[in-house]
Parts: sequence; structure tokens; C-alpha cells
Amino acid sequence: MTNFWYYITCKRKDNSAMQLIASKVFVIFLYIAIGFAANKLRILGTDSINHLISLVLNITTPCLLIYSICGQSICPDTFSNTIIIIFLSIFMFIIFGAISVKISRLFGKKSNDQQNVLSVAMVTCNSGFMGFPIARSVFGQVVLYYSVVQNIACNLYLFIGCMIQMNLGDSKDDSGKIRAISKETIIKPFKNVVTIVSICSVIILFSGIRIPAPAMNFLSSIGETTVPLSMIIIGIQLGDCKLRGLITDKELIISSLVCLVLEPALAIVTIWFLPLASVLKLTIALSFTYPSAVLSVALAAAEHKDTKLMSEAVAMSTMMSMITLPIWIIVIGHLF
Repeated sequence: MTNFWYYITCKRKDNSAMQLIASKVFVIFLYIAIGFAANKLRILGTDSINHLISLVLNITTPCLLIYSICGQSICPDTFSNTIIIIFLSIFMFIIFGAISVKISRLFGKKSNDQQNVLSVAMVTCNSGFMGFPIARSVFGQVVLYYSVVQNIACNLYLFIGCMIQMNLGDSKDDSGKIRAISKETIIKPFKNVVTIVSICSVIILFSGIRIPAPAMNFLSSIGETTVPLSMIIIGIQLGDCKLRGLITDKELIISSLVCLVLEPALAIVTIWFLPLASVLKLTIALSFTYPSAVLSVALAAAEHKDTKLMSEAVAMSTMMSMITLPIWIIVIGHLF
């Protein structure tokens, strides 16, 4: 009889946790709906996106990261977990990158450059701009901390691994010389504000330096605006998409399904059997559920590739993530 009541109590707790996660996900997608409606009603047009993105990436997100990371309490496993998540994430990006290249070669109607573009769209994930707010609002500060660490690995792969993918089968530049990975390519991941703030905040955390309470309160009040602002921006972007043109491109749909369904499933299977803390499993699995990274469009432009196709791939995966992301968040929250 005691076991029966214990089972009922546990089930109630599980249901309450799932309801809490579902309600937080619902609020996030309400923010997206506000941005979508604002775009359709011409309150906020696409000309406002660059200014809002600059605000989020250069002001509100750094404040959120400093507050969240420096406010952490260090436990004996924090340092080892930080190292594990960086190297494991890089390893998984390499494996998924190889898989995405293989799949892209099945797109016979696309040129070599277009296949490379879609392979990058499949493997990159918007675990920073979209991921930080979701990790913070749904799963809390600890998951946000490890999401920040994972995003460092993501940026490294984006600017090094994805550059290699983008130029597969095209090893020579316009002058006929063999392409090489330049020093600038290696340094580039460490030059954006979010990465710099992330690394500095982790150093401050492990050095034992404590930021004064008034400063932390200020950082908190600014950082908390990141969630609604980020989601509203995504809503504005979706409001400007030409849906009919996207849904007729079979290769775009397949690449989005690889990004949003296959890779998250493979990530869950991979980490399920590893002897890791649940918070690490949750963070890694969560990081691979997001749509293609917006930064991949800038990468395509820098490499003089098909930026239109990359933009369409990002838009398509972002739209489809409105269906897949809530499902994955609830599944991952239940599993880990």
C-alpha cells in the first residue's frame, strides 16, 4: 500500500513538472506570436530587426550571462563538467557534420555549393540567440550556464568546421591557390561579444570573485529582457517569410528535418548511455533541438556562397521548430 501511494505521489510530481515546462514553453511562443503579429500589422517591420538584434547580442544577453554565470555556486563537479561539455559537444558536432555532408550529397538537383550550404544548415544550431532565453526561462540558471559553455563549442565549430564544410569540393580559391584555414578563421569565434563575455564570466566564477549585489541586480533587470526581445525578433522574422516558396523545396524540408528531428534524436541516444550528470545530458540534448543558426547566413556571405538558399534554410528550420521544439523540450525535460 505504501508503494502504491509513493507511486501516485511521484506521478503527481512528474505531471506538475511537465505542466510547468509546458506553461513556460507556451509563454515563450506567445512572445513569438507577438512579434509575428507586430510584423503583419506593420508595427515592427524587418528594418527594425538589425537594431533589435544588436540590442540583444551586445547589451541584454551579456548582462544575462554575467548575472547567470557569476551568480552560480561552484560545486566540486563544476569544473570537470565544464570541460566535459566543451569536448563532448565538439565531438558531436564533428560527427553530425559528417552525417550532414553525406545527406547533402543525396540532393542531386542542387549544385556542389548548394549541397555544402544545406549541410551547414543541417549541423548548425541557434543555441545562443534562441537557446539562452529558452534554457534560462524553462530550465533555470544551471542549465543556462552549461548552455553558455556548450555555445562556445558551437561557435568554434561554426567558424572552423562549417567553413571547411562550406568549401568541400572547392579546395581552390579564385586565383587557383589551395584554400587554407587562415589565422583569422581560428580567431574569429573569440571576437564576438557573447563569446568574450562568456569566457570572462567563467573565469570570474572560478576565480572566486564576487560581483556586488547592486551590480548584480542591475545586470538581472537588463538581462531579463533578453527572453521576450529574442522571441519577438524571431516572430518578426517569421512574419516576413514567403511560406509558399519554402514548402515547395523538398531539399529544404529534408535538411530542416535532419536539423530538428534526426540530430536531436541521435544526440539523446548518444548521451543516454554515457555516465554523465543529468544536467549535462539535458543541456547537450537541448542544444541540438534548435533551428539552424542565423550566423550561418553571415558565414555563407563571407565565403561567397548561396546566401539566399542559406537564409531560406534558416527560415524553414525556424518555422518548423515552432512544432518540434515544444515537443523536444517536454520530452527532454521528462527524460533527464
